[in-house]
Amino acid sequence: MQGVTEDTLKVLEVIKDYKELEQYFLIGGTALAIKLGHRLSEDLDLFTYRKFPGSRFNLPNLDEIFAKFKSDFSEIKTEHYEKTDVTIYLDGIKVQLRAENQFHGPKKVDSIGHIGLPNEAELLGMKLVALSLRDTWRDIFDLTHLVDKFDYEDFPKAYNSIMSSKYTGSKNGKKKLYNATISKLKDENLLEKLYRNDPMEGLITNREVTPKIVLEKFAALTYIEVKD
Repeated sequence: MQGVTEDTLKVLEVIKDYKELEQYFLIGGTALAIKLGHRLSEDLDLFTYRKFPGSRFNLPNLDEIFAKFKSDFSEIKTEHYEKTDVTIYLDGIKVQLRAENQFHGPKKVDSIGHIGLPNEAELLGMKLVALSLRDTWRDIFDLTHLVDKFDYEDFPKAYNSIMSSKYTGSKNGKKKLYNATISKLKDENLLEKLYRNDPMEGLITNREVTPKIVLEKFAALTYIEVKD
């Protein structure tokens, strides 16, 4: 399987057979790396969602999943444990389980065993939402590898399929946050800073992505009109 390190693949090959993970989706950079093969990723982010964003809810089948972890892995280290959010290391590989209540989950999915895998359009939306919440070169790197697969008008559609007014508070709030996110892809100073501070050491990439390339790729990406 492309996009993951050998040790990560060993963990994934075990847990993909857990029927208890049928309500979970592999998301983030690892899911995208498996789809595109553009870099290596080590962490496994397994999120579960309700039909609509709302109140917090507990992770499904958590006790059963942990029982299987203890049975199948020799080295287990729990870094964080709540009924809604768990970070654990399985034989040295970081695995996060999260019950996501603020954003929309994927609807059109492939699968790896019992684990859902979003399609590329949904991963585009997730990466745009991730960039709206944080400033990291990895998100920009991933978006730059996705941009050639979509038309520019697909970007707000993908974003809106994941972002919810539960988080932004209003329809205009969602539009304003999208525009602020797109601004990051056009901000030369920010791109240079993130590029210097996150060299992505240890990741094998198929092609170099520089701030100049990012600016060129997203130059024609337009903003959403916001009416007061």
